[in-house]
Amino acid sequence: MFKTKITKDEVNQMPIAIFEGKITLVDDSSKIQQAIEELRKSVVVGIDTETKPSFTRGTHNKVSLVQISTLEHCFLFRLNKIDFPTSLA
Repeated sequence: MFKTKITKDEVNQMPIAIFEGKITLVDDSSKIQQAIEELRKSVVVGIDTETKPSFTRGTHNKVSLVQISTLEHCFLFRLNKIDFPTSLA
């Protein structure tokens, strides 16, 4: 079973993990296809997004960065520079 909450002490006791793979910034449309081709070869990927926070009710910001990573290679898609590529969907 998974815990629904963990304490700050439990978090502080966790080992620090460092990604030792390659990191590629995708901030130009010429880099998109190569990144997607490499990601499609992987069986498992991790996905994370970054969005400017909003502290006003009803105000929403667009996702500015999508991180998609294999165990060996992480791609940072700067959506605020290249928009969301339909081929990435």
